[in-house]
Amino acid sequence: MMTLVSEILSVFPKDGPAVIGAGGMAHGGHLASLLALGASGAAFGTRFVLSPESLYSDVARKALSEAKTSSSVRSMGFDYARDTLGWPPGVDGRGLRNGKYLLLQVPQS
Repeated sequence: MMTLVSEILSVFPKDGPAVIGAGGMAHGGHLASLLALGASGAAFGTRFVLSPESLYSDVARKALSEAKTSSSVRSMGFDYARDTLGWPPGVDGRGLRNGKYLLLQVPQS
């Protein structure tokens, strides 16, 4: 992330578009690093899924908190199920695998 943001910022003028870092952000140190590089901000997503304000069910929160890193898989399954397939090529979602089935969607951050 840090290398990518640095490369992106190197091709834009100082008054260019806002550059927001996203993906794998987990704490304030990540945000501070991006801001120090010159990014305008950061987008945090999955990090807040377990917060009290999240609309995820208790079952989904439990599944996420107990999941191993290897349980996460990329899939367009949720977009097919919800008919939300308008994403650019290469953009997909993540879910937790249980045997051969996906249980719930993990938001991309």
